[in-house]
Amino acid sequence: MPEQSRPGDAPAGKTLVRGADGALYFVSKSDPPQRLTEAQAAKVADLIDKAEDDLSRKINDAIPNIAPNCTRNARVVIPEVFMD
Repeated sequence: MPEQSRPGDAPAGKTLVRGADGALYFVSKSDPPQRLTEAQAAKVADLIDKAEDDLSRKINDAIPNIAPNCTRNARVVIPEVFMD
């Protein structure tokens, strides 16, 4: 059974990337790049911040016995591409 997409998921077969101009785009093998609006890019930035915090917390919960001054943090990034 094909996987169902959820509201807000990337369109099927597309990848979110950061272009050389600093903007976010959906890219695919068959369609031209689609630039996200500023509002969409702001939502992505907020989601990434929340994902980093959540993932860091889950890592620290999974490995609790570490020195108090040591903190493990996760970084979520969008791959950068250079488009013609």
